[in-house]
Amino acid sequence: MVRMARVTTVALAVCLAVGGCTGTKDPSPGRSQRESGIHLPSWRAQVAAPDQRAAFAHVTVVGGLVVVAHDHTVAVFDRRSGHQRWVRQIGTYDQAAPHVTVTTDVIAASYGQSLSGALTVRMDTLDLATGRELWHRYLGERGEATVFRDAIYTAACTGTEGCKVTRRHPRTGQGEWTVLTASPVAEVEGAPLMPGGHIMVPASSSPPYLLLAGSHRDGYHVRLEAIVDSATGRLMPVPGQGQAALATTRTLVVAGSDEDSCRTTLRGFDTHGGALRWRAEVFGFWAGGSARQGCTKVMPSLMNGGRALGVASNLLVAMSADRRPQVLDLDTGRRRWIASRPGVPVAVSDRIVVLRDTPEYGPIRALDTTTGRELWQSIDPLVTPAGAVAIADEHVVAAQNGHAAVLDAANGRALWWSQVGNVAGVGRGWLAVGSLGAGNEISYYAL
Repeated sequence: MVRMARVTTVALAVCLAVGGCTGTKDPSPGRSQRESGIHLPSWRAQVAAPDQRAAFAHVTVVGGLVVVAHDHTVAVFDRRSGHQRWVRQIGTYDQAAPHVTVTTDVIAASYGQSLSGALTVRMDTLDLATGRELWHRYLGERGEATVFRDAIYTAACTGTEGCKVTRRHPRTGQGEWTVLTASPVAEVEGAPLMPGGHIMVPASSSPPYLLLAGSHRDGYHVRLEAIVDSATGRLMPVPGQGQAALATTRTLVVAGSDEDSCRTTLRGFDTHGGALRWRAEVFGFWAGGSARQGCTKVMPSLMNGGRALGVASNLLVAMSADRRPQVLDLDTGRRRWIASRPGVPVAVSDRIVVLRDTPEYGPIRALDTTTGRELWQSIDPLVTPAGAVAIADEHVVAAQNGHAAVLDAANGRALWWSQVGNVAGVGRGWLAVGSLGAGNEISYYAL
C-alpha cells in the first residue's frame, strides 16, 4: 500500500459522485453570523449522490488545487472557486479502497487487483493537474510503495521470499536502483513526516535513509530489516533489534516496547558507524486510568505507528513515567525539557506542542516546543469536549461531532467555528469540512 503521513486529524465520511460537480461560493456572512462566531466557507461543492455509499474522505491542498480521495474515487477541485477539475475512479468496488498519496505534481494510489486469478497490488500514478495516468506497476501480493517529491520507492513482494525495492522517477516510473531484501517488507519508511492534511504532501526530497520493516512471525509486530541510502541504494548495517525505528541524518533510533509497563525503550545508534550513542525510556498512556484497560502509545511516527505524535525537526515529543510531556534531542538522547504538570501530547509542530488530559478529552493546552513553557489553555466550552486536534501553521483546529473550532495558535483564543460537519483535512491556510446531511457536500475554508 502507499504509505500516508501520520497526523492528528479527523477523517470525514462523505460521498463523492463520479459525475462532475461545481462548487458554489457563499455570500459574505451577515451580522448575526459574525456575532455568533459561525464562519461561512469560501465555497461548497456537492460531492456525493444521495444513493452512493458513505465512506471516509480525505482532503489535502497542493498549490491551487484541492484533492479529495473518497472510497474508490479521486477528485480535484480549484482552490479558489471550488470548480471540479477532474474526477477518476481507481480500482474496483469488490476490493478495498486504494491508499492515496499526493505530491506537488503526482497522485499515487495503490490497491488490490485480481490478475490471472490471483490478487496482486497495483500502483497507479496520475498527473495531478489532469488526472491522466502516467504509469503503473504490479507489485505482487504483498507490494508496498512510499512516495516523495523526487522519487517513489516500490517494494515488489511475492510469497514469503524477499522483496525488490526500487527507487523510481515519480513521473516516468523509470528505475534508478534496486536492492533485494532477505525477507518480505511490510513497510517502507522515510524520515519523520511533517504535520499537515490527512493526505500529506511529502517532503520536498527523499530522506537520507529508507528504513525497511518486516512483519514479525506473529503477524502484528514490525521489526527493522534494512537501512538503505536513498540516493545510491547502498544497504547499511542494522544495529540492534527493535520493533520500530526512525532516522535523522546522524542517528538511527530503534524502539522496543514493554506492554506490561507501557514503557518504550529507545536506543540511538550512529547511522554511519552503528555505534550505540544513547539510551532513553518513554511511556505511553493507560486507557481507563488506574484500571489499566490498555496501553496507548504516545510516541513519534515510528514504523508500527504511534498515535498523535511527535517529531518536530530533530526533537521527539513523548511522555515521562509520571505522564508529563518531555522533549528529547534525537541526536544526543538528552532531555531538552519536561513539562511542569501531566498532559498527553496530541499534536506537535516546530513551534508548539498541544496537550489534553487524555488523547481525546479535556481542555486544550499549548507548550512552547523549544522551552516547554506553557503558553495558553483554552477554556472555550466548544473546544473542551471529546475531539481530535490538528495544528495548521498559525491555527489550531479542534474537531468534534458536527463542528470544528479554529483557535489562534499564539494565544488559544477561539476565532470561529463551523457547524457544517466533521473535519476532512487541515493544513497551512486551509480547512476542509464535510457533511452527510441533505446536500452531501464538502466545505472549504481559507484560514
